[in-house]
Amino acid sequence: MSGHVFLDPLDRSAIQREMDLQGMGFPRLDPGIHVTVTEVDAALESASTDPISVDARLWNDWLRFLEGASTNGGLLVR
Repeated sequence: MSGHVFLDPLDRSAIQREMDLQGMGFPRLDPGIHVTVTEVDAALESASTDPISVDARLWNDWLRFLEGASTNGGLLVR
């Protein structure tokens, strides 16, 4: 994954639901939200690589993207 990810509304919703189910405490993926490195790291610490409700490939791609966000200053949702 690069420094950008483009999610259609269904994938964004599925990822958000998965993070909620896993209790990751991640902010909503709403436009304008800045997720800090601290928030990304906390979410990754509690994330399981085995998804509950979403396609495993999408989930693993998302986790790799978050790892990049952790080392590159966080995440800005547009």
